[in-house]
Amino acid sequence: MPQTTDRIEKLRKLLKQNPNDSFALFGLAMEYASSNDYSSAIEYLEKLIEADPNYVAGYYQKARLHLKLGDKEAAMKTIQQGLPKALETGQYHTRDKLQELLNAISG
Repeated sequence: MPQTTDRIEKLRKLLKQNPNDSFALFGLAMEYASSNDYSSAIEYLEKLIEADPNYVAGYYQKARLHLKLGDKEAAMKTIQQGLPKALETGQYHTRDKLQELLNAISG
């Protein structure tokens, strides 16, 4: 875990300089997710989506984490927020991944 801790500290330093840095917010969320700290990961993904609503990978990852926590309702809500953003921004690959998640939940 020392590498993860180092990366988390570096990303936190970036956020101190720029609290809305999309790269740092997403990176920090993914570091927490890889450490199985899903609640912290979701918290940073929420900050990311608030700071940059067009960062559609944030919606996908947040929905996945909600599913890992067994919260299908929150996952569906996140997907429903992310799908239109993916279309608006032309991020069709992420839109397809969001749709696959929605189909898996609904199906």
